[in-house]
Amino acid sequence: MYLSLAVVGAALGLGGWLLATELLFWSGVFLSACSLALIFVGGKERLTSLTVAGLGIGMLLICPWYAESAFGLIAWALVEAVSEFRLSVAARREALAEPKCSESLPAVSGGDGLDSKTAAIINCASLEMARFLVEQFISERHGEVDVDWSYGPQFCFEGESGERLRCMIVNLPTGECLTYFFDYQRPLEVLSHMLNS
Repeated sequence: MYLSLAVVGAALGLGGWLLATELLFWSGVFLSACSLALIFVGGKERLTSLTVAGLGIGMLLICPWYAESAFGLIAWALVEAVSEFRLSVAARREALAEPKCSESLPAVSGGDGLDSKTAAIINCASLEMARFLVEQFISERHGEVDVDWSYGPQFCFEGESGERLRCMIVNLPTGECLTYFFDYQRPLEVLSHMLNS
């Protein structure tokens, strides 16, 4: 969602600026501001020097001051959109490649996933691959997704030993709902390390 808001905001803002159309320009500014707000509220990013630099550059290039700040915000949204796009492309490539799992462990290990004490452990380095492995794990037991079963509510919580668990409800065509538990500790640790490096 961040990516789509940033892309649309930057495109509308730049298009409005180049075409001298105020409605497009301010629509792009609004969407860029929404994207920035969602990113900060979601805890994805703190106010960075890149954001401040984008606003500052806009202030130096254009008059009046509110247009300066708006242009800087659009420049920031464009940079954010490009970086998010690069990250999503890299994640998709990794998900399509062979699972990067520990050499001594299978892609999914642990228990049957039917309760939090026997959670299935996901042993890969990316969340995209983790989602694929979870879907494969459930499909091996219940058939094809969106045909023989569908996703219900999902949530994350901390297990008794401090591990990060994901609880997933699986809806069957018979009306029955099953609950599965997956240990997402490894992919989340890798993501945290990437974001903090």
